[in-house]
Amino acid sequence: MTTTDRIGDLVRRNLFEVFGQRDGDARRAVIAELYTPDAQFTDHEGTVTGHAGIDAAAERVLTLFPQLHFAAAGAPSAVGDLGRIAWELCGADGIVRARGTDIATVADGRITRMWTFVEPSATDAG
Repeated sequence: MTTTDRIGDLVRRNLFEVFGQRDGDARRAVIAELYTPDAQFTDHEGTVTGHAGIDAAAERVLTLFPQLHFAAAGAPSAVGDLGRIAWELCGADGIVRARGTDIATVADGRITRMWTFVEPSATDAG
């Protein structure tokens, strides 16, 4: 797997296996695999540091939107040590409630920083 492929895989797995994973034990195992111990995650709520902070951020999203799920809005891409993936937050009806993009920096095959940009759709999430 090339470095570009590896970075793309990291951001894809983060979307589905961290922020889309409702099983806390499984999510924490993936966080430990994908992120450095001192990694930072930033979204509109602020910045958290470390595995426990990232787990809490994912749990917050999953609790806020219990009936919604993430879908990739295209293939992940990478350049240098940066990766990104666009996503949609959808209901079972297929309606997109929000869109966004995750951007990550990677070192030694693990995420060191993650930024999430959210663009609400015309319909409120919930």
